Amino acid sequence: MKNGFKVLACAALLVFGAAFVASANVPPPPVNQQLGIPDGVFSGLTEAQCRECHVAQGGTPPAGVPIDPVQISQGNVNRHHLLVGTAIPATSALFSTTATNPTNPDANQDGINDTTYDCMNCHALQVVNGVFVIQAFRNCTLCHEVLPNQETVHHATANARGRDCKSCHGSVVDNSPQAALNPGTHTIPTYTPSLVTPFPSNKPNGGELNAFNVREGNCNYCHSNTDPDPLVPAVDTVTGRLVYRNAETHHSTGLALNDANGNPRCFWCHQTSAPGVPNLSSPLAIRKCEECHSIPTLHNIQVDSPATANVGTVVPGAEDPWWGHIGANSDCQGCHGFTATAASLAPMSGPLAMNLGGLSSLVFTAGEAKDIVAWGTNFENSVSMYGMTLSYAANVVVTDANGYARTLQPTTRTADRMEFTMPADLTAGTYKVTALKNDKTSNPIAITVMPNTGITSATCDNGTLTVLGSGFGSAPPAAASDLGAFMNGTQAQVISWADDRIVASGACGENLVVKSTFTAAATASVTAPPVVEEPPVVEEPPVVEEPPAVIAPVIDDLNRDSGRSRDTRKIEGANFGSNQGSSYVLFGDEKADIRRWKADEIAFRVPSVRRGNYDIVVVVNGVKSNAVSFRVR
Repeated sequence: MKNGFKVLACAALLVFGAAFVASANVPPPPVNQQLGIPDGVFSGLTEAQCRECHVAQGGTPPAGVPIDPVQISQGNVNRHHLLVGTAIPATSALFSTTATNPTNPDANQDGINDTTYDCMNCHALQVVNGVFVIQAFRNCTLCHEVLPNQETVHHATANARGRDCKSCHGSVVDNSPQAALNPGTHTIPTYTPSLVTPFPSNKPNGGELNAFNVREGNCNYCHSNTDPDPLVPAVDTVTGRLVYRNAETHHSTGLALNDANGNPRCFWCHQTSAPGVPNLSSPLAIRKCEECHSIPTLHNIQVDSPATANVGTVVPGAEDPWWGHIGANSDCQGCHGFTATAASLAPMSGPLAMNLGGLSSLVFTAGEAKDIVAWGTNFENSVSMYGMTLSYAANVVVTDANGYARTLQPTTRTADRMEFTMPADLTAGTYKVTALKNDKTSNPIAITVMPNTGITSATCDNGTLTVLGSGFGSAPPAAASDLGAFMNGTQAQVISWADDRIVASGACGENLVVKSTFTAAATASVTAPPVVEEPPVVEEPPVVEEPPAVIAPVIDDLNRDSGRSRDTRKIEGANFGSNQGSSYVLFGDEKADIRRWKADEIAFRVPSVRRGNYDIVVVVNGVKSNAVSFRVR
């Protein structure tokens, strides 16, 4: 199979201007490569071809779109840096055993494969001018290899192996109802093919012949190359991309090979006439195609044509032929091979398939909102039939690595451009951005949200540097002379390194630079810690002895609980004190006349008071006893 094509799998296609329209492939083949994944092959990629999608996005953006080339180019780099500290899956490229792969699954050299990513899993140290520096390589294919007789990089994934095509291709296709992941819910016709049923190829009752002797009603009437040799691609005159036959585009994914358990996968796409033999000419062959290329997807594939009556918007049935599936009656005849109904009445048409061409930035900072321009195809469209018009408009969807999706409303929207604000509350990580219009989703574009890196304070005390801040990431390799903390240009010796705190030793200086995984240079001025004066010595006050604790007196008994004024009565109890001193007996509100006072016995005379009930209490050194009642007769 030939390769050497320009781009094969980049869903982010160019936005075409008037200069390109005049040179379009009309009529096909090849098909204009303006929507969805180009009709290329998927093997033998070079680094430059990888970068056409993963760095350049969709090529030249529309006029007036602000592009940050540094942030665009750093998107892939930072996506890899965010892996540091995360779990290494068993399918990681680290475990490749091919000679070209420079990665190391045992970065700490302890004889055991690492469980989490580290800088040295991917980078190596090299000596430059007598010091160690981290080797920076940018050749994608050293790790993401396309090897003979294996699935390609894009298809050696759980999604591809599970037939979840839409996760990458968007709604230009459907997932098969037989898919292991996210199976489709569309209906596949079961009736015998009729006169208007499309065939992948070789339809016996097709319509007119094209210049390459293929009849209307066959997919390869448009989707094919132009050379008798099926392996020689055609050239799309609009984009310069090489266009291959359907057989090559599908087979080159590697999914035509048996799966890991030896089960054949040819029958994902083909009917069979005998066990293990694909049937390429069955009238029912189209039913296998319809598992992924469903009627709702095929009848919503259309881009804007040069039709002067509606430039800038897609009007099904009113476009020039050969710019999609439902633009003109010729498109219907090309697919169905018969004089079909008007293209504007194509069943199940509505929200057209979209292409997300690119974003004005691919790198964002946590905690900072940013205004973004997205460009692409069919962000809004309308369909009219039977006197009714339905309008459709897309929103932006941002999905994190856990599958949580957030919908963002564009501030402005046209068919080929949306402006929106990326929110400030996204946490550091990798996200995918898609456009969503009713049930139609676009291809995804990956973005990276970086930690908000900064230094809040830096102090140096007797050679110990303490740096506080955020987003420092993981500690750089100890031997690396180009990463770490630098005071007045001299690298400090790291004592401890955390995402929000660095402690290092070295000669104190005034100027600090921190170079880490997520920041090329965070700078700050180093200050000395404040001098804390010793407080004056305060003399201890003299010790004041506490007075002895006073024990409360207790009345146990009263020899009689009634009597007349002037009668003598006796109280028995404890803690009265051996001498009366200032102590007394309180009879109601009157002090009684004491006749005798002992530590456990007191004799007193009843005061001259009116008849009634009174409480008797003994008070010793100001502390009262319990009360007993006495009745004066």
